[in-house]
Amino acid sequence: MSTSRIITYVPRNSVLHKANPATKLILTFFLIFVPWVSSQYLFSSLLVLLIILIVSRSYRDITYVYKLIVIFAIIFIPLNTLLYSSIIAEKTYILRPWITREGLYQAITALLRIIIGIVSISLFFVTTSPEEVEDFLLRIKAPATFVLSLVLSVVFAPLLLEEVERIKMAQMLRGAARGKKIRSLGIWLRALGIPLIVSALHRALRMAEALEVWGAPSPIRTVLTPLSFSMEDIFIITLTALVLLGPYTLLKPLTEMFSYLIYHLT
Repeated sequence: MSTSRIITYVPRNSVLHKANPATKLILTFFLIFVPWVSSQYLFSSLLVLLIILIVSRSYRDITYVYKLIVIFAIIFIPLNTLLYSSIIAEKTYILRPWITREGLYQAITALLRIIIGIVSISLFFVTTSPEEVEDFLLRIKAPATFVLSLVLSVVFAPLLLEEVERIKMAQMLRGAARGKKIRSLGIWLRALGIPLIVSALHRALRMAEALEVWGAPSPIRTVLTPLSFSMEDIFIITLTALVLLGPYTLLKPLTEMFSYLIYHLT
């Protein structure tokens, strides 16, 4: 599975795919930042994220994200546990004098916040086409040059990631991966970086020539499918309200139980 799938649009006929990019962007914004305000938002954010994964049927489209999360967790939890254990005044030692229950709790909650942010961003791009992003930004009167630059970045980022995979495979077939790892690391980086830079420059020049020929960005822009507010957007807004109000309403007992379990299971 290529890393380019993390931010590549996958067409489907789900509720999230049909929703307006504006409502999806608002939901993504709250999922990223609200859990950092207080740990009581963690349960409602995780619940909403699970609902989104199910209704959008995109849980199979971001399998590479799961692998990154596992690798990140293996590195992140031990380091952050040691860091938080050393700076938090109140200490209940698990492994004296390095690991405390408070430090492990803070490391796990921080990891959950980061996971929510990564998966939310990936879901936004997987369920929103570049054309929808472009139409939405132009509708809110964003500068055409900014819109064009952003859309081209979104479109070409997966291509660059695929180019990295192809270059790595070519270098491995040519024997670049042989020998001692430490000694060959610099050679491997040069063999990867230089072809990638050359390829990116060639793509940029060809794109610049094409844009110049077509006179882009044009001040007059038409849209193929006008964006509108639908029942799918009401569903997204409901999920956003669940993130914000869940810890204070119906989800309050579950939120308290979730925080209790995380703390005491550590």
